[in-house]
Amino acid sequence: MNHLSQVTNTKAFSRPPTSPHEIDRACFGSRQRTKAHQTGRAWPYLVLVVVLISALVSFGYSRRIGSTDAGDEKAAGVESRDAGAAYVVGDLGGRPVRIPSSYVSLVEYEGDPTWGEATRLDRPQRSQSSRLTSFGLDMLYPEMTVATTDELRNRKAAAPLRTTNWLSVGVLSGDRFGLPGPVNRIATAYLKDGIGVFRFEPSATPLYGLTVYSPAGTDASTGKPYRDHRDAETLYVNRDNSGQVDVLIQCANRPNLEAAPCKHQFSLEPEMKVLVYVHYRRGMLSEWASIQRSVSKQIVEFTVPSISDPVRK
Repeated sequence: MNHLSQVTNTKAFSRPPTSPHEIDRACFGSRQRTKAHQTGRAWPYLVLVVVLISALVSFGYSRRIGSTDAGDEKAAGVESRDAGAAYVVGDLGGRPVRIPSSYVSLVEYEGDPTWGEATRLDRPQRSQSSRLTSFGLDMLYPEMTVATTDELRNRKAAAPLRTTNWLSVGVLSGDRFGLPGPVNRIATAYLKDGIGVFRFEPSATPLYGLTVYSPAGTDASTGKPYRDHRDAETLYVNRDNSGQVDVLIQCANRPNLEAAPCKHQFSLEPEMKVLVYVHYRRGMLSEWASIQRSVSKQIVEFTVPSISDPVRK
């Protein structure tokens, strides 16, 4: 699952032609081949189009990543405009961070274009005061090895769903964090109003130190309990000493519970205004507290001492 699938703007957008067939249609306008095309004289133009499209895609991507060269950041906390820079810098929930570019994907800052909006050709110069809003990373539990290479990413993709220990982590901050206590607000809404057709009732028996809320009632269309519905989820909640929900875990009620997906949400308040969500299989639920500590530790390790910078992006 994509790290940011729940926060990405999904407005329709057009894309440049990428396949040979699409490029052919874009260049020649119809299925009819001209004589020049049939004799191969159009191929130089086709190659030129492919090269131009590749250059534009690379150009747009490099201007979205918002990363920094190590030397520039060390000197002034400001990123280079060069593509392929080594670090992502910015303000993450009120703390300056410096993150290896190979660690993270789908990096976004406040003010970045969303899907469907034109790519900015004047990429802002990023600094420690440029406010990050989201990024994702994958980690192998319990070693907490970050998937930084194609080899590790391939290992994650090939891991069996029933036994994989890979975590997919999403991080939200800035204008995507919202008001304080986001986990408590989300959980309170779910427990009060339900999720879709599902309403929840508490179980008398906790599980792994968490309060369990199961779908209540019966599906009139099938006569079966809602907890057996193919889309049903069980909610697991932890509350702090003041009674506020500080951990919310949603796990699917699939027949194969070991492989069923879970979404674990928590925040790094009060140290950082950051909302974290971690996806893992339900068979790892017993490790929820250790997973939360390990993921939190990795994110906090991205922070660096502040460098004076009067410009805020």
